[in-house]
Order: sequence, then C-alpha cells, then structure tokens
Amino acid sequence: MLIGCIFQVLIGTGVMQIRHLNRALMKFDSKVVIPAQFVFFNISAIVGSAVLYGDFRKASLHQMLTFLYGCGATFAGVFMLTWRSASERRKEREAEEAERRDR
Repeated sequence: MLIGCIFQVLIGTGVMQIRHLNRALMKFDSKVVIPAQFVFFNISAIVGSAVLYGDFRKASLHQMLTFLYGCGATFAGVFMLTWRSASERRKEREAEEAERRDR
C-alpha cells in the first residue's frame, strides 16, 4: 500500500516536472530554462534529503547560513553563465534570420 502510494507520487511529480519544463521551453530560451531547472532540481533534492534525514535539526546557524549561501551562489553562477544582454540576443536572432533567408 505504502509503496504503491510512493510510486504514484513519483510518477505524478515526474509527469508534472516534464509538463512544466515543456511549457517553459515554449515560452523562454532553453539557455535559461535548462540551467534554472537543473539548479532548482538539485536544491530540492538536497533539501528533501536533508529534511528526510533530519540534517536541519542538527545544523547550527553558521551551517544553515553556509548552506543558503551555497544555494544562492549556485543559482547566481548559473545565472551569470547563461545571461546575455538584449543587444547580444538581438544580434543572435538577426544572424539566425539571415541564415534562414540564405537557405
């Protein structure tokens, strides 16, 4: 009974994750969506396992702040690697359009 319920939750959350990822890819650039999904998935997996095993109960304030800093630094690093200015995006779009016209 419990294993069946856990299996249903795993299937349901997996389907929802793929569905929302596809919707995000339809609206936004994949260079932003995929890294953001990667960061949030990893953070949720780390937090989920820490809650499951009670790691946060034993953590000191310094350890909690260090964990939050690490999460923020990871997200900021991925954001900086994938961020481009509006002029760079415009130039890339123009190059893609020119390439399509040449075909």
